[in-house]
Amino acid sequence: ANFFEYGGIAGGILAGFITDKTGMSALVCGFCLMLAVPLMLIYETMVRDWCPLSVNSSSDGFIIDSCYGWNIFLLICVGILVSGPYALITSAISADLGTQESLKGSKALATVSAIINGTGSIGGALGPFTAGQLPAKFLFPMVMISDAIALIFLARLIKQDIQKIRSRKN
Repeated sequence: ANFFEYGGIAGGILAGFITDKTGMSALVCGFCLMLAVPLMLIYETMVRDWCPLSVNSSSDGFIIDSCYGWNIFLLICVGILVSGPYALITSAISADLGTQESLKGSKALATVSAIINGTGSIGGALGPFTAGQLPAKFLFPMVMISDAIALIFLARLIKQDIQKIRSRKN
């Protein structure tokens, strides 16, 4: 699980760098989330079917993973693709939403940031609780569905980023 977090550190930095260069935080998030879902499916399949984790039969109780290198690689990649958008959603996208033209004249940036971070805290509280109640085979699908829901909520901002790209070409 630490390797997921290492990927998350790299993902936050990488997503921020790309967003700074392009100015398209929602598009960067959408791209990462779209890649994260199939990569999580590959990881789940690897752990479930190709290289299942098993406990060593000797008394030491160590977990055996015949695909340790692939496990680390995929965890880092998933961490990059999941945590990168998280970093952007809690910072750059909340700033984008708080400074929308429809909110001109109001000081909504702090309110929007607080709503997004508060909603994330609800997810942070309910996620582990829900995961503890579900059988293990439903954990990855739950995360994949959460990513898909995030994509749906970002759709309007992604569309605006695409329109910016099209207007630059004209």
